[in-house]
Parts: sequence; C-alpha cells; structure tokens
Amino acid sequence: MKKRMAIICLCLLVGCLLLGIMIAGVFRETNWQAKLTEEEKAELIRIALNDTSVKEMLEDKEYRIIGAGIISREHVVSGDRTREAYPGVQMYVGEDNWMKITLTTVLIDLDKKKVIQIYRYPYVKPTIPRGVTGEEKEEAIRIALNNESVKERIEGLEYEVRDVLAFEKWMTGEKLDTDDVYIHINGTPICYIATVNLTERRVIAIKESICGPVDKKRSGQDST
Repeated sequence: MKKRMAIICLCLLVGCLLLGIMIAGVFRETNWQAKLTEEEKAELIRIALNDTSVKEMLEDKEYRIIGAGIISREHVVSGDRTREAYPGVQMYVGEDNWMKITLTTVLIDLDKKKVIQIYRYPYVKPTIPRGVTGEEKEEAIRIALNNESVKERIEGLEYEVRDVLAFEKWMTGEKLDTDDVYIHINGTPICYIATVNLTERRVIAIKESICGPVDKKRSGQDST
C-alpha cells in the first residue's frame, strides 16, 4: 500500500513538474510576443537612432521608419527552423534620391537599452510602373518607332506596341522622365523594350525580353 502511494505521489510530482514547465513556456511565449506600449515603441526608436552604428549607416541618407514593435525572425541551423522574436525598429533607408532602397531591421535589448543586431536587405525595388495614356503615350511610341536602332530590329517584321509604362519612385511618388515602350514581334515570344527619355525626346536604351502571345496582329502599326 505504501509502495503504491509512493508511486502515485511520484507520478503526481512528475506531472506537476511537467505542467510547471509547460506553463512557464506558455508565459514566456506570451510575454515574448506581448504588444508594446506606445511609450516602449518610442523608446525603441530613440535607442535605435542614438546608436553609433545606426547613425553611421544613416549618415547623409534619407530614411523612413516603418514601425517599432516585436519583430519575429526565422533562423535555420543544420536544417532545423527556429523562430525568435525581439523588440526592434524597421526602416527604409534611401540612397541616390530614393533610387536605391535598403530595408533595415534594428533589433534592441529593451532592458539594457542597446542595439544588439542590425540586418539589412538591399533588394527593395525603388520604382513602380504605371500605365500611360493620351498624348504622353503617343509621344513615347512615336519617339521609339522613329529610332534607327529600333527600326533595324523590327524591319520587315509584324509587330504590335503592346504597352507603354511610366515609372515613379515608390517612396516619394515622383515620376521618372522615362517611359518604356513594349514592342511585341508577332508570332514570337520576343518583345523589344525601348526606354524613351521624354525630356530629351530620344531612346536611351533597348532591351530584348520575353512576352506572351497576342490575339491581334498588326504589321507596322501600334495598338493605340
């Protein structure tokens, strides 16, 4: 009887220990992911911008803070994926008048009030395309089709001007001075992209790309 009671007590003790570990894990995870107050977020930004390494990184550059809070990052070690979360600040850092953009993550030890790591992702596209209509589109097509290098590429071929795209800086909304004219060679997957500088009224670059098929076929004409 005493032996049975001892076994039961031992099982209860082990169960309590396991439950305690599980509860501790839950509370740690809950606190780890807890939302920060506005004061804590402001403190994160202050710590980040006062850090020596961050100051050097931002010197003579424009930046925009995306936000501050708990930032989750995934790590892969020996094929095993683990996810950790830290207080931090994320920002876009611009160069060449926002023609080059780096997404920067600054991780912070909020208790020690110091930066513990900086991650940089420099592959953010600085411009976004938008469609072009009206006189600007007609002018871009005219300049492209009158260019001698473009003429050499499409001479004797059936083609269609599939599209004209303008570009603007993603962070500022400022429109660039260039339009891309997409000239599809009918019956092939080939497109010639003529980049037109509207200010200088000339083609400044020609690229060959891949386009899908089109239904319409026009010889020596455009799709305006």
